[in-house]
Amino acid sequence: MKVKKQSGLTLIEILIVIALLMLILLAIFKVFGTDVNRAKDAQRKSDLRDIKLAFEDYYNDHQSYPPREYLDDCGGDSLRPYLKAVPCDPETGKPYLYMPFPDDGTQGYRVLSILNDKSDPIIEKFGCEGGCGIPEDNPEFTNSFDYVYGIAEGVPLVLNGAVFPTSTPAPSTTATPIPTAQENYCDTHLCYCCANSAYTSSQDCNVWVKGNNCDMGPFTTSTQCYNETPCARQ
Repeated sequence: MKVKKQSGLTLIEILIVIALLMLILLAIFKVFGTDVNRAKDAQRKSDLRDIKLAFEDYYNDHQSYPPREYLDDCGGDSLRPYLKAVPCDPETGKPYLYMPFPDDGTQGYRVLSILNDKSDPIIEKFGCEGGCGIPEDNPEFTNSFDYVYGIAEGVPLVLNGAVFPTSTPAPSTTATPIPTAQENYCDTHLCYCCANSAYTSSQDCNVWVKGNNCDMGPFTTSTQCYNETPCARQ
């Protein structure tokens, strides 16, 4: 009499298959989640570059930077014609943290953002490993450790240990001359700059001088400068 062999998978085999599927799904989820976080961080950096350019255009027309409430208008037209719509955080939908200096924004400002990827090397470059810093009396934003990326003009980006000016003259609206024979330069007179720019330190623009409120740089190539700053190629 022949003994019939039982066909099909055993319980152990089923559990092994399930475990393998779970590992595959976890790996996919981790990769997908990392890509999503990087995409959101890239959008935040792009938003702040757009804000930077809009603020400079606004200053040229009004001799001060926009009122604090302008950046609270998520998706609104407060910054038109300088910016089509006010950008906000792509994940939380909340406004970027805008701190004019002083309150009327005549001398400068800071705009801060969170980043999902805390290992982003730009955080260390900016000196914001523990957060760029938020005043203790700020009632809305209290967790400064989350704000590890930002832009600034006229004042230091990092609050901790920074000495803010008390009677600094308003930023000049006079554009720095652009050398026509030089290809690798930035079409802006901001303090964000290429290390191989044609400008010199005596012109106080487009030259990275540590401690001179330059929050980005130095950049070893013009391509890196254009990718990581608001600078635009002519």
